[in-house]
Amino acid sequence: MELAIFTAVPFCLALLLAAPFARTSLSQSARAAIPSLIMAALFVWLLTMLPRVQNDGAIAQTIPWMPAVGIS
Repeated sequence: MELAIFTAVPFCLALLLAAPFARTSLSQSARAAIPSLIMAALFVWLLTMLPRVQNDGAIAQTIPWMPAVGIS
């Protein structure tokens, strides 16, 4: 589940910042700082997974989408 969150956060952030209330209520510097801080936090989170990748190899995650048909 952690990899799904890692890939979904930038898209959710883009939708949030594109919303009209974000453009009117946040200053331009806040609209620049928030994505920068979130992306930096995701990068640090990715770096914490580095020892796991070095020990176990590639991290693969499957999410059952249509288990009755065998598609994930």
